[in-house]
Amino acid sequence: QDMLAEMETILENSRNMLYKTLWQLDQGESVRTEAALLKRYATVGCTKVADMALEIFAALGYTTASRVGRIWTDLRGNQLAGGTVDHELHRRTTDPQALREVTRRADTKQAPIERKESA
Repeated sequence: QDMLAEMETILENSRNMLYKTLWQLDQGESVRTEAALLKRYATVGCTKVADMALEIFAALGYTTASRVGRIWTDLRGNQLAGGTVDHELHRRTTDPQALREVTRRADTKQAPIERKESA
């Protein structure tokens, strides 16, 4: 149960980051930092979820005959297609961008963007 809860938390966080980034894009805002952070978090997180699913399904999950095995293969391929699986390189890219964004918001005293509730 703990594993399933952790899997759901990772998926929900990834989904929320995606929705926030897409909302900002729809508003015409720059999403360079958000997109980099999303890529960094979601690729690692979703692959971790697939790894846990493989563990739950045991040997059956590892085969490409199962949906879990195909999902894991696709996610792992996406990590490799991104250029590297060395997450330290992604951190070196996203950390300075995030720091600049936080500094910019502090300098302009801009509050974090809040989502407006639709009626």
